[in-house]
Amino acid sequence: MLRGLHFQVPPAEQHKLVLCLEGSALDAVVDLRRGSPAYGKYALFELSGGTPRMLCLPPGTAHGFLAREEGTVMLYRVTSEHVPELDLGIRWDSAGVPWGLEAQAPVLSARDLQWPKLQNFVSPFVFDGAKQSVFAGGAAQAGGDPCV
Repeated sequence: MLRGLHFQVPPAEQHKLVLCLEGSALDAVVDLRRGSPAYGKYALFELSGGTPRMLCLPPGTAHGFLAREEGTVMLYRVTSEHVPELDLGIRWDSAGVPWGLEAQAPVLSARDLQWPKLQNFVSPFVFDGAKQSVFAGGAAQAGGDPCV
């Protein structure tokens, strides 16, 4: 099963902590902050319940994952309430993420199939120059800690 790529827009944007409790997943993050040097680029992380590793995602990033095993369980901790009308997404196949599916068709929700492509999405997120980046396992990839 493949989920994403999801995010919540202002005024309910979120920092998100992501952890795989059981099974394993390929986790993808795409920068949607206009003006960011990383706009439209992705980062990939292998998450596993057997090797706990937590990701910290700043607002303005889209998130998705491919469950690599049956029974994979993911846990999120977010900094604002879920607001369904502000919970949006971009198509899973529009940001160049190498999901490793080859000729397989992924199992997707009807909701995830209807999102616009990244190229057609007008992002409400603006890069403010702060070095907010994705953190994995408590060690920074780059920049400051967006989860404080």
